[in-house]
Amino acid sequence: MNLISLSLITEKGMLISLDHDQILIKDPNNRTIMVGAKLNDRTQGSLWQLDVETISEPKTNVEIVLTKQSGRTWLEWHKVLGHINAKALKRLKDTNAVNGMEIIKDDKGLDFECVTCMQSKAHIHPFPKDSHTQASEIGDLVVTDVWGPARKASIGHFKYYVSFTDVATRFTRLGFLKHKDETLEHYKIFEAMLNTQKNKKIKRVRFDNGGEFVNNEWKAHTEQNGTIIETTAPYSAQQNGIAERLNRTLTEKARAMLLESGAPKSLWSEAIAYACYLKNRVPTQVNGKFWRTPFEAFWGKKPDVSVLRPWGATCYVLNQGDNISKLDPKTATGIFTGISDTQGKSWRYYKPGANRILH
Repeated sequence: MNLISLSLITEKGMLISLDHDQILIKDPNNRTIMVGAKLNDRTQGSLWQLDVETISEPKTNVEIVLTKQSGRTWLEWHKVLGHINAKALKRLKDTNAVNGMEIIKDDKGLDFECVTCMQSKAHIHPFPKDSHTQASEIGDLVVTDVWGPARKASIGHFKYYVSFTDVATRFTRLGFLKHKDETLEHYKIFEAMLNTQKNKKIKRVRFDNGGEFVNNEWKAHTEQNGTIIETTAPYSAQQNGIAERLNRTLTEKARAMLLESGAPKSLWSEAIAYACYLKNRVPTQVNGKFWRTPFEAFWGKKPDVSVLRPWGATCYVLNQGDNISKLDPKTATGIFTGISDTQGKSWRYYKPGANRILH
């Protein structure tokens, strides 16, 4: 007979449910992985006998987000950074493009294999290079596109997202939509951010001929602000290649993170948002050079990747508030979904019981 410590199981993020004669052990996504019954043989003490044949390896990584990590292996960094390829991972380290990327050497190094990537990433021909997409200053050209509808609405009831990428820096911001006609509202937010944070106006904006963009409200707003609209020819995705490639990058990363973690599919918008957060912190090659990250190109400082965590990992968040008694648990369990850009870089996490995203 092998003994299993329930306290160690809970430390690993597992959940325990007890009643009079049955025990259930669940992973952080509330999936049952062990079932047990109390032994009738009282000589064994108050022990539970578990049906170990039902054990399945939980997919969710366990991370304590209250402290920083001292370092990671190449494979761990690959997963933390949204399953980027080994070449980009090495370039990120070699070019010193970010702060806080400490490597723990192991026997595999960069020769790792990621099963999740094999299962989640599409293998299709790349988009042709777009020779007409050039910009030297922030705001010279912004490319935008809408993705969706998603088969399943997200936790915020969103079915689409719209992306805005500044071509000069490749810095991207997203907005999540319940309806396609909300694109202009999110464009105005991005436009205001460029104006207040960088003192820049958008000179040109490029999108396809979709009805969500080509309408009187869009035309009136851009004309009033002196912005030139550029539209692509029908069925010519390569003319808006940066935005189209972005969609593929974000959806592949999100698919990999959802698959790796086993998190609910309703969190797809959180996965897409974190994929964009990571994309801005990985160097982008432009015209065969320019290996700064979009974050540094836009904000003028290197990003710190030591604060990153694997998306979908179990996290333990400090319980605070007037209603917490001395005997209540010190931490609550959640699923890590990202880092807030607006609330002091706080952690975003999903609390299954509350069915919402918290900070």
